[in-house]
Amino acid sequence: MLPGETLSSSLDLEIHSLATDEMVTTIRAPSASVSVGERRVGRAQTIETTLGRRECMPITYEKRTSLGPLMMGDELIQTDPAVMSVTDWYCPTEAFVLRTEVRQKGKVERIDTTAIGMDDDAQ
Repeated sequence: MLPGETLSSSLDLEIHSLATDEMVTTIRAPSASVSVGERRVGRAQTIETTLGRRECMPITYEKRTSLGPLMMGDELIQTDPAVMSVTDWYCPTEAFVLRTEVRQKGKVERIDTTAIGMDDDAQ
């Protein structure tokens, strides 16, 4: 088991019109946070990935994201935190997570890694 952690931050944004570059409004979130619960590492399993069959370990945890109270212009908006169950499939041969499954509000989304390495343009 790996310990959980919480990251806190804030944001201040100005929204500008694309047509005129005139400022339309501001958005302020003074107490945004992301909390990751304790992570449990499961037994290695063979899974089919976009890079072929790999032995990977499921790492499961709960993630909670919150913007906290949000100021849009002069209006205060109370936001609800988003809570999701996450499984990262960590594959030791690549030393990388090749799949992430996110369960939220009864739906599952899957994010697959399709390549590992530096893009030639990024070097």
